Amino acid sequence: MIKKLPPNKMSAFPKLCCWLIILMTAFTNISWGQQIITTNTYIQNFDGISTTAPFNLPTGWQLNSSGAAGLTATTLSSSSGGNTYIFASGTDKTIGILNSGTFTSPKTMTFAFTNNTGATITQLVLSYDYRKFRSGTRAWTWGLAGSSGTIPSVFNQAYVADAANTTTFFPGQSIPVSGLITGLSIANGATYTLTWTLTGTGGSSNGQALGIDNFII
Repeated sequence: MIKKLPPNKMSAFPKLCCWLIILMTAFTNISWGQQIITTNTYIQNFDGISTTAPFNLPTGWQLNSSGAAGLTATTLSSSSGGNTYIFASGTDKTIGILNSGTFTSPKTMTFAFTNNTGATITQLVLSYDYRKFRSGTRAWTWGLAGSSGTIPSVFNQAYVADAANTTTFFPGQSIPVSGLITGLSIANGATYTLTWTLTGTGGSSNGQALGIDNFII
């Protein structure tokens, strides 16, 4: 089952994640659908994604209701097109989104898993990094929702508007987040979904290139 952390251990969890974040656990792949989780920890850093078409994402992940990312970027410019992206800094990869006037917001990122631990999951300890790869003159917000349970506000992230669309970051700027999702009752064999929604303030143009990496449940 998913292990519960005693209250006196929660303060150590972000430090633990910093060590775990470089690891990647292999799980049995199936055709696009839900990730089957059979152990207490699932880790995904996206570094195994191909940088050539069709850019297949790990099992259970979707970008904007599609199983595949749209483009690979090792650098960006002010004229880079809006799309779903694999942002690559050497072997380090991040999945994300660059909105534009034609690739309008809101756009979503989804992870779905099937509980195959043999027990009911009542809470999830979750951590990941928000990453930024290009500036943009529009403000953006990430919001996280689950198919059930209570999602702490720590998982919502706001990006203020930048002065221009010309500054790039490879590797991306990282903001680590972690917390506990409670109020769950995910029976053995049931599926649970997490959905991140990226929304531009007042429109979609002048996007910031934003993504998610180093995901741990």
